[in-house]
Amino acid sequence: MQPDQEFNAVLSSTYYNSTEETSENTCVFIAMEGNDTIPQATSMPPASAVQVLRCGFCFDDAGGGTCQCENSAAPNCTYTDTALAGECVVALPRIDACCLVKNPLALRRSGGDVCVVGVTTVAGTIDVGRAARTGRWLKLPIHTVKSNAVSSPYYDGFSAAVPPQSRGRRFGVFQAHFNPVDANLMEEWIPCIATENSGFVNTLYTYTISRDQSVSLGAEFLQEPNRFEPTLRWRCTTFDAMRIPNTPVPVPSCDGSLVCTLPGSGLSDSIYEVYRPGREKRTWHPLFYLFVRSCDDGLFGADCALTCGTCVNGVCDDVNGLCNCYPGFIGDECDEACPEGQIGKGCTYACSDVFPGSDCSNILICNPGKVGCKCYPGLQAPDCIKRKS
Repeated sequence: MQPDQEFNAVLSSTYYNSTEETSENTCVFIAMEGNDTIPQATSMPPASAVQVLRCGFCFDDAGGGTCQCENSAAPNCTYTDTALAGECVVALPRIDACCLVKNPLALRRSGGDVCVVGVTTVAGTIDVGRAARTGRWLKLPIHTVKSNAVSSPYYDGFSAAVPPQSRGRRFGVFQAHFNPVDANLMEEWIPCIATENSGFVNTLYTYTISRDQSVSLGAEFLQEPNRFEPTLRWRCTTFDAMRIPNTPVPVPSCDGSLVCTLPGSGLSDSIYEVYRPGREKRTWHPLFYLFVRSCDDGLFGADCALTCGTCVNGVCDDVNGLCNCYPGFIGDECDEACPEGQIGKGCTYACSDVFPGSDCSNILICNPGKVGCKCYPGLQAPDCIKRKS
């Protein structure tokens, strides 16, 4: 495998014919030892559908009858078959899926295993791989974890031990790709982040803004004051139309600060890093994922001409206008709380279904639809462990 292909390595499993046996493991039911062999690299699917044979859905009269392509995260699609361009079906919601990160802020030399797992209630294929090159290691950890179930929730991912066993491979921005068996359901790509606690940490892992909004990304030193702040450097990794990461570029306007304030225009989904000079390849520095909605705040649709409804604990989908809920919430307006420990659309499963005995503490939950990664309600970033009031 060529070095420039390594970030595309994935762990892949199909979960409508699973026969794995149950075994005890601190992360999930099954942990299989492997070697340093990396799975076959695969190119990432495009961010928007190019070969579109029918319209995914149409808006009502208020939207002027505009159409949107199926399986597209971006508005203003084109049609390869104009005769079918006007065919309309019901708006497609995001599938019931998430990316879970257990122990998202692991101590550098202790603190237990880190697990990154894609979870869904929909039969199909789950691929877990790196979203981009972050830190020194490009390959995935060598311990894979899989569901032992023949019914939902299905999950797949990896478990990474503390150094030196995994040698920093557990650090980075990863991505869970869900490809449902049912062709009428949308594919989904959900980024998720695993970092290390060296006393220099994120305040939040992900940020979601609309294209007309500014944002301030923040990191912190756990012991103040810190003499390194004036020397800090920032850089940004964007993605091309095929979801392939571009070469990181410096963000000099943010250098020398724990906070990086970005303007409200010209931004796109990106990874940001802050680090001490010459240490960008080390595993101990904060990572951020910035999600940018393709419409102005409060708007959605092919021409961003439709008005979002109220999303109390969620994000208005810039494509279909539905509310994508934060972990632990459901409802058309994301205003209903799940029973304690339940996650997923409709509160369909629990953290303990994936991590036996878990109450969702010390787990970062990343939902689809540019919701980003958050702790379960009542828990606090960056480690997702409940704080004393």
